[in-house]
Amino acid sequence: LVALIAIEVTLGLWIGMCGRILLNGLQFVGYQVGLIAGLSNAFAPQMGSFEGATMIASGLMLGAIALIFATDLHHVIIGAMVMSYEVFPAGRIMPADLSEQIVKAVSQSFYLGLSIAAPFYVMGMLLNLALGLSNRMMPNLPVFFVAAPVLIVSALIVLVVSVPSMLGQFGARFAEWLGLLTF
Repeated sequence: LVALIAIEVTLGLWIGMCGRILLNGLQFVGYQVGLIAGLSNAFAPQMGSFEGATMIASGLMLGAIALIFATDLHHVIIGAMVMSYEVFPAGRIMPADLSEQIVKAVSQSFYLGLSIAAPFYVMGMLLNLALGLSNRMMPNLPVFFVAAPVLIVSALIVLVVSVPSMLGQFGARFAEWLGLLTF
């Protein structure tokens, strides 16, 4: 009986960890947006300089959790737990498969985060290129003081425009994983 309980707890932890790893993809996006927009300092992460990035990451995480409840994905989560008994028969565990799936979950989370943050990379590259050209044309222009507000406002505009599709892409990927319990 203790062995069966240990196996079930292990599988429950695995399911929860995979879901949390997928949510961490959105946290990665929040930090990337903060870095690109200049809301945080990449050179001093321990100095309390990640407030802007943390706020964006927290907002995306809360949006994803609200999306889960608004689209009734929480019922799909319960169905996935019931389906887990078909995928993993009672009393059997495959540790190699579970560890392989964790690695695939991390790679999918990173891929999801990169694909969601792609508009911000493009925006940052184009704005920095434009600011570099303007600095070349007007050497007396204090580009650092001009760049910070431009980057922040541009990133916030892109964030407002792209949040629905960002959360929609996350919700679709999360629902797909819940339907299969595999990556």
